[in-house]
Amino acid sequence: MTMKQIEQSLAMFRKSCVEKTGVDSALIDGMHKGNFPDDDKQLKCFALCIAETAGTLTKKKELSEPKVRKQIETQLPANLRELALGALEKCKDVQKGYKDPCDRMYYSTKCMYEFSPNNFLYP
Repeated sequence: MTMKQIEQSLAMFRKSCVEKTGVDSALIDGMHKGNFPDDDKQLKCFALCIAETAGTLTKKKELSEPKVRKQIETQLPANLRELALGALEKCKDVQKGYKDPCDRMYYSTKCMYEFSPNNFLYP
């Protein structure tokens, strides 16, 4: 996929998941600046919705490393693959510390942001 195609997909994911969760778009924008409040359930469930929409979860609503790896290798431009695989490796087990699926995806997303804030690709 080209960066333009990725950006278009992310915009569609965002629109759909904002509608499903009712989250304030300003909170999503804040994630791009490193603002990950611990007390907003809608924002946390937005992260789960994005992962569901992207098709990267197991039936138990856990991040599927093989699914994510396959998407990285087949959909990201070559210049971003190594970085994305590094983020996946660092963050794949964050979810094990949480029972709630929304928390699992939210804190996994936060880890990915912290891995490389300047390259954070998120709706």
